[in-house]
Amino acid sequence: MLFFECFVCGRVANLDLKLFGNLCRDGRTTNTLTNDEIEIVKRLCKRVDTGTAIPLGIKNLETWLIFTDGACEGETPSGSIGGAMVSPNHRVVHQFGCRARDNFMLLSFSSLPIYELEMIPILVSFHLWSHLFKGGQIVHYIDNESVRLALLRGSGETEIARSVAANTMDAEFAVSSKSWYTRVASESNIADAPSRLDFDLLETLGAFVSLGIGNFCWRAAHL
Repeated sequence: MLFFECFVCGRVANLDLKLFGNLCRDGRTTNTLTNDEIEIVKRLCKRVDTGTAIPLGIKNLETWLIFTDGACEGETPSGSIGGAMVSPNHRVVHQFGCRARDNFMLLSFSSLPIYELEMIPILVSFHLWSHLFKGGQIVHYIDNESVRLALLRGSGETEIARSVAANTMDAEFAVSSKSWYTRVASESNIADAPSRLDFDLLETLGAFVSLGIGNFCWRAAHL
């Protein structure tokens, strides 16, 4: 199911497949399922019935590169996120950056939520730029290995990370894209500067700055 889902129908059922796998391996000796567990099975059955294949077309030959980064600094931590996109003709064409909301930084899931801050800009990049790379291939460059592995699995280690990962899988499917998540060294990550709200370097390379998008970013991430 996982192989077919990932390579034919997208990855929107990854989280349910993970939960179903946990259910299969939990070692219980009875077959009584809770209501939540029954819902997992129902959602997977519905996915088998209604899943549609990702279409093939000329756009599949285009490869876009997206770099993202998150920052969390200071004694009283303040956070920010950013991203940059490279088009198939190798030009840096867009960048964004915005500060994290105070209420996000005060959430109790982590004293330093860098894990979530590294994951959120990936989802934001879909909301900002999917009209450009729809139907194409996207290579997402991330300098956080835990986030990279989470997005390969389509899940996350915290409640917010799981929500962001699930919405990212939905976004992949909605734009019929093929995404790959790979590691980039922090010093080579061109999204480092915009994640700290420094847009000058990439502007000199021709990147358009998406300004005034702070509220949009957090709405896009459902936070």
